[in-house]
Amino acid sequence: SNFALGIMLARSLGIEGYGYYSLIWMSVLFVSSIQLASITTPMMSLGVKKDSIIRDKYYFSMMILQWIYASIAMISIFSFFHLIALVDENWSIGDLVYKISIFIFIYLCQDFLRRYFFVRKKALFVIFMDSIAYVGSVSMAAYLMNFHELTLDNLFVIMITAYFLSVCVALFNIDAFYIDRGYLYRVAKESALYSQWITMSSIFQWGTGNFFILFSGSILGVGAIGAIRAVQNLMGLFHVVFLALENILPMEFSRVFHKKGYQATLSLLRKYLIMGFLVFIPMFLFSIFFSNELIGFVYGEDFINYAYILSWFMVIYLFIYAVTLIKYVLRATERTKSIFIAYLISTVFSMVSAHLLIQTLGLLGTMIGMVVIQIITIYIVFNELRHQKSLL
Repeated sequence: SNFALGIMLARSLGIEGYGYYSLIWMSVLFVSSIQLASITTPMMSLGVKKDSIIRDKYYFSMMILQWIYASIAMISIFSFFHLIALVDENWSIGDLVYKISIFIFIYLCQDFLRRYFFVRKKALFVIFMDSIAYVGSVSMAAYLMNFHELTLDNLFVIMITAYFLSVCVALFNIDAFYIDRGYLYRVAKESALYSQWITMSSIFQWGTGNFFILFSGSILGVGAIGAIRAVQNLMGLFHVVFLALENILPMEFSRVFHKKGYQATLSLLRKYLIMGFLVFIPMFLFSIFFSNELIGFVYGEDFINYAYILSWFMVIYLFIYAVTLIKYVLRATERTKSIFIAYLISTVFSMVSAHLLIQTLGLLGTMIGMVVIQIITIYIVFNELRHQKSLL
């Protein structure tokens, strides 16, 4: 849905307008990444290890933790947008802040519930949930666009409605609710211990790539953010793939490691790496020769000057794919500290180099910096794999 919405918004709002939308959506992705790391990932990795007798109680305890986190995230984002408006009136989004805050709460709940039903092996129901949220949002946005009424205010009203309906359908299909304060505390403690490095890593991961994008906006203008995000939106197919992988592979790597051992886990890693490379290489070649035509066709002539960014994103996403698979192995072995170290070093690199690269090379400097970040990350996590192999 983000892919289709991105195209419609870029065409309706232009480069600068899409830049403002991208800034808002970055805040959504930030709180979502923390939830994925601190709540969803422990649920998907540790839940399969629980005895079937207590598994229902475990999953509902995780659901309560998610509701608590979503409430905190909603209040935090509301406060953040009010704060930056006080600092600089140019960043004020007015009453839109209320809609964004409500949407964030509902979005986080829907995202958790869809993964909950994946864990419970109800993939068809997840498709139904997603259809309500995603197809509903896109179809209504397309309707408004047809009458030239697609604005950010209208968009968030649409998405609040569609995602809320999806959440309601999901809640009515949960078999049982268990409330045990003592057990909830134990689950919260277990999840915190398991995810402490993953959560900090997700914060730094968001900061590393987005730091370059935010700096591009401050130096080159908000239109630069719109251009980068519009081209990145064409990578939407890979976002769908990564989302599917996050729903399935963490549990698969965890099961293989606990049943067959570390060598079998590495064999599974090699299998998926080869499959990914066979897909990325021809698409990278296509982006080199036909990016201008593709960008012009999708977004119009105003975006053609930024078509070269597509090839850079192909390289970046190849690294992201490899790092994602390696992280699944590290999660399965419960050795995630190296992920945090990788993103910490990448963040330091971003802070030190972003201004110089962007000031000197413009958007090209942004893309070079984002590629270097991925190289740093994969080098560190791959070395952790080699170190584990020597220990096990």
